[in-house]
Amino acid sequence: MFFHIESIGGRQMRKLSIIIGPPLSGKTTYVQGLSDREVIHISVGKICREEAKKDTELGHLIKESIEQNTFLDSKVFLLLLLNGRIEANGVEHILDGYPKYGHEVEPLVRYARENTVILFRIYHLRLEIDELLRRVQQRYTCSACYLPIRGNMQCVCGGSPFKREEDTEEYFMQRYSRYTEHEEVIMNQLPNHFLEVLRV
Repeated sequence: MFFHIESIGGRQMRKLSIIIGPPLSGKTTYVQGLSDREVIHISVGKICREEAKKDTELGHLIKESIEQNTFLDSKVFLLLLLNGRIEANGVEHILDGYPKYGHEVEPLVRYARENTVILFRIYHLRLEIDELLRRVQQRYTCSACYLPIRGNMQCVCGGSPFKREEDTEEYFMQRYSRYTEHEEVIMNQLPNHFLEVLRV
């Protein structure tokens, strides 16, 4: 049975939701479309890219992790992602990009317990593989602003489209295979710790 928590003892709670789905399923777009209520989007990719540019020990660790495709310790990673970002104002904060792997479930649950964070909702996006492959074929990247472009056309900023390795079907299938492998593990464990699961 799911229920709604706004406050405990008159104090506003810190609420954390997550959104999971296969690559190119439109997770960021979905969060941006939740205009019926106030939400705060916490993008793992954006945070990591910004932090990797900084000349700090943590920035160097993240950059090295990205370049070598290795895992950053979950304890360090969660502190980077969440500390100072979840306010005790009753607003729903949606974490996009974590957990991606089965071994990241337990650290997230432990973080929430130790920091008095309510694990609120899971948004579980599901799309057919044919639709995802169609999106891969239409996906290009702007050579100027480096943002994704739908279709092989000039970006609004004036940049030209090009195909990154990440935009190819081969690379997508590697990511998709990795996602499906861990999706089952994550969805077998996490729902027991959240108040609600929305399958979209």
